[in-house]
Amino acid sequence: MRFYKHFFTDEGYLTFTLPVSRKKLLLSKTLNALIWTTAEVLLIATAIGIYLLISPPLEMGMILINPIIFRELFETLYMIWQEIGAWLIVYALEGLVMLVCYYILSMSIVYFCIIVGAIIAKKNKLFAAIGIYYLANTIISTVAQFGAFIGAAALSGGLMLMLENASAFEGQCVAAAFMLIGCAAMALFAALMYFVNLYLLERKLNLS
Repeated sequence: MRFYKHFFTDEGYLTFTLPVSRKKLLLSKTLNALIWTTAEVLLIATAIGIYLLISPPLEMGMILINPIIFRELFETLYMIWQEIGAWLIVYALEGLVMLVCYYILSMSIVYFCIIVGAIIAKKNKLFAAIGIYYLANTIISTVAQFGAFIGAAALSGGLMLMLENASAFEGQCVAAAFMLIGCAAMALFAALMYFVNLYLLERKLNLS
């Protein structure tokens, strides 16, 4: 809503008359959303951690602190570390990068729908954007399900056989490589959507 109001309502006329390029406007919106979403995730994680820390069941003699869940979590992480070692750090970093790329991609898709809605509709731009979003979400969900089906078929075929016959180190390398490919694909699509949005803002949007 903030992106829509600042760009495509009466505020948009003032926004686009500022001595700032549309490239910087889009970049500032993207970074702002990423920063606030990161803060939101950290706040939710902290709240969940506090809840788990004081949630029942409590050990005997413990009144406000419940360390059971955290102890089990640390023991599980320790077991995984004993099993795969430093690969746990590699997977965690790749997962973090993939999460950031996924959020930028999903946010760029929302921005894309809002921009297209503003381009094709003179009135009711927000309703047009919502309709375009549901259409885009349906298409993306269908493609994602098809991709998941293909991936499951690959895992049940030659890839699973290769992992079973590989050494522990080779198996970890293959798993890390596939996560890296996923990160690269997510980053590529996120960058593509970002530049598509930038092109639409600079070349196609006419607020007059």
